[in-house]
Amino acid sequence: MRVTDSMIAENARLGVASARERNLEAQRAASTGVRVDQPSDDPVAAGLARRRKADELRATQMQRAADFGATRLQSTDATYEAIGGVLDRIRELAIQGSNATLSASDRSALAVEVGGLRDQAIALANTQLDGRFLLAGMVDNVAPFNGVTGAFVGDRNVQQLEVAPGVRSDVSVPGGDVLSPVAGVDMFATLETLRLALAANNPVATQATIADLVTSIEQVSQGRAQSGVAMEGVEMARSVSKRIQDAARVDYATLMEVDTFDALSELNRADTLLQQAVSIAARLPLPGLAQQGR
Repeated sequence: MRVTDSMIAENARLGVASARERNLEAQRAASTGVRVDQPSDDPVAAGLARRRKADELRATQMQRAADFGATRLQSTDATYEAIGGVLDRIRELAIQGSNATLSASDRSALAVEVGGLRDQAIALANTQLDGRFLLAGMVDNVAPFNGVTGAFVGDRNVQQLEVAPGVRSDVSVPGGDVLSPVAGVDMFATLETLRLALAANNPVATQATIADLVTSIEQVSQGRAQSGVAMEGVEMARSVSKRIQDAARVDYATLMEVDTFDALSELNRADTLLQQAVSIAARLPLPGLAQQGR
């Protein structure tokens, strides 16, 4: 087949156009850091990237759930710690009030202090975090304990959240099972019994409450232990979701982004090829070809 001048010109034109297109793409990749600008650039990579982005978003949501759960459990533990401190003081008062040498006025003063501490404990049991009652179980928009008597009126179900793929963790330790357990001592009832015994100047009845006070203190300690175990579970799940999140980010970047060194190297190669194509076109005895590379 005879190679005509027009064929030479067309080949040269196509060579310059191809080199220019590659150069422009290399410039775009180097400046933006994006390898796949639109799905048509690499449909397979784009599809995989969408799935990995979805994985990252889900892991991010779980991280937030874990953060929420951790904050809630930390506050729950602090609440039980404060209640335990109140109980320690009340036990001291009960021991003091059971002393037969105390006068009626002394016990009356102790009764007043116990009443104040009981009210403080009720307020702690109804502690809120972001408008939600910490010790209320699943129904956390209603106070779990009566604000006057301390009677349990809440929900005993444990709240759970998905904090890692397929992993649900406890994020609450309901006060009903700690301060007023079905098979245990009702703390607030015990405090009222103690207050009445002191007010009645009855050292024997006062002493009788001490054992239940000790049991209540143990129950609160067990509640703190439960919050600690739940916290460990949340932290372990959070580390899992964090690894998933990081891996998804890396995979997405690998699929959709370019390595800086590779992008600059490709840009240098594309510049060289374009210059060569323009140089070849310029040497051809065909008008107008060299101008295509400008």
